Amino acid sequence: MAEVSDHRPIPLPSSLASTGRTRFVGRADALAQLGTAFTSALKPGPRRITLVAGEPGIGKTRLAAEFCTAAGAEGALVLLGRCAEEALVPYQPFVELLRYYIAHAEPGALAAQLGRGGPDIARLVPELRDRVPGIGEPVTGDPEGDRYRLFDGVCTLLENIAGGRPLVLVLDDLHWADKPTLLMLRHIVRSPEAAPLFIVGAYRETDLDRQHPLTEVLADLRREAGHERLLLRGLDVAETEELLQTVAPHEVTPGTRAFAAAVQRETEGNPFFLHEVVRHFKETGKVYERDGFWRSDVASIADLGIPDGVKEVVGRRLSRLSTDCQAALGRASVQGRDFE
Repeated sequence: MAEVSDHRPIPLPSSLASTGRTRFVGRADALAQLGTAFTSALKPGPRRITLVAGEPGIGKTRLAAEFCTAAGAEGALVLLGRCAEEALVPYQPFVELLRYYIAHAEPGALAAQLGRGGPDIARLVPELRDRVPGIGEPVTGDPEGDRYRLFDGVCTLLENIAGGRPLVLVLDDLHWADKPTLLMLRHIVRSPEAAPLFIVGAYRETDLDRQHPLTEVLADLRREAGHERLLLRGLDVAETEELLQTVAPHEVTPGTRAFAAAVQRETEGNPFFLHEVVRHFKETGKVYERDGFWRSDVASIADLGIPDGVKEVVGRRLSRLSTDCQAALGRASVQGRDFE
């Protein structure tokens, strides 16, 4: 592996930066688990990957952002790629993270890090030819051979980048990843080359079924020694109260604790739902502050209504169900949270 260090500062991707965010609440154990895995990735051994799973809005991306901010402060290089529900290009998350690095890297170091894979990587990121002139044309042959050379070229580049400083790859929304993206991920995870490279992937477990391409790859990755799965659940009542304090500061009283418990119960501690609910309460004037206390003229949480943001998230999940299933859920919903 070529150990070519590029000392040009490469900023943390803006969507992972913590600027302007509300204070991070809870998730101490999850952050510690990511930190331990990252430390292990710096030592010789199998490639490390931690897959963060959870429902929409549970805080997967925010957790990754908090971890990456800390890792970046310790000298790690962080690259981010996101999958899209309707991918615009093949291998989209890898295209995004490679494009970001290529745009910021020093051309001389980048040329050395490419090795022989430059022509193949230029197929993914054409801008590479502008940054490193003189890249030849890729060898063409059978499709399987072309794909292997592409995978090997990307893997070699990432390993060479990690030779200069620890590297963290964040792959978000893997539930939308296409099969080629997941095959490239598996190839990188299985590489025997030693490198301080740590991969964090995030996906919605609610979006998977037996036919989903990620399901098969997850089964393969579970057999890898460096694989970990981190399942996020909702915030508890104390964490919910702390989150509410960051959204709308107020004096803590038995009444506000009861309010936090009621909101946590209704949202099941989902951070996105919590933010949307509190914002909805404030915008509609159903909950307001007076003399440092939260007050409401509404008799119960159920009467405060459901914000549009929550409706949209739930609606998207329900839209994937069959018409008969949606009808059954509609009838069952009048019976309460639990039903036969």
